[in-house]
Amino acid sequence: MPQVNGTVLLPPQYLGTAAYYHAMAVAPLAVIDTATRHDKRFKSVHRPTILSPGGKPVTLTVPVTHTPGARVWEDIRVSPHGHWWTVHAGAIESAYGRTPFFEYYYPLLRPLLDSSAAGMPITLFTSMIDAALRGMLGIDTPVSATLPPGLDAAAVTDMRGCRFGAGDEPSVLHHIFTYGPQALNTIMNEHGQADSGH
Repeated sequence: MPQVNGTVLLPPQYLGTAAYYHAMAVAPLAVIDTATRHDKRFKSVHRPTILSPGGKPVTLTVPVTHTPGARVWEDIRVSPHGHWWTVHAGAIESAYGRTPFFEYYYPLLRPLLDSSAAGMPITLFTSMIDAALRGMLGIDTPVSATLPPGLDAAAVTDMRGCRFGAGDEPSVLHHIFTYGPQALNTIMNEHGQADSGH
C-alpha cells in the first residue's frame, strides 16, 4: 500500500479498516470518489469484516441492487433484502458488546443501521457511516467528493485501487470499541507513519 503524500484519493467503504482511516488521518485532504467505476470484485465498498467474540473474521454484507446502465458506485442502491440492518446490528453487538468502549460509541452508530438506508445510493449510506466513524476517531481531515480544481497530480496519492478490506483485516470498529479515545493513536502506531496533526 503506498505511503500517503498530500491529498489522498479513496474509494467509498462501509465500516472501513484501520488502514483506510490511517490514510485519511495523515492526509491534509481526503477525497472519497463516489464516481469510482463499479467493480463487483471491489467488495469492501459494501462488505466489511468484523471479529467474532472468539476472534474469527465474520463478513457482513449490505445487499445492493444493480440498476440497468449503472457504471459507477454512486449509481448502485442499497437493497432491503433480508433486513440486513438488523443482522448487522446483532452481529456487531455480539462481536463487540463486551469491549471496553462499546457502550460509549455504539449509540453513535446504531441509528444509522436501519431500514431508512434501503433505496439510497450505497455511496450515500457509506458516507453517513464514514462521518460517524471519523467523529469517533477524532479525525478532522476535510473530506470532499471531488479533487480541488487545478490540484497538481503529484500532490495526490491515488488509493482507489487499494483493497483495504482484502483478507481478514477487520473494520476499524475493532479499534474504536477496544481502545476508545486512544484508537487513532493505536492505528498510527500500528501503521508506522506519523500523524500529520489530523
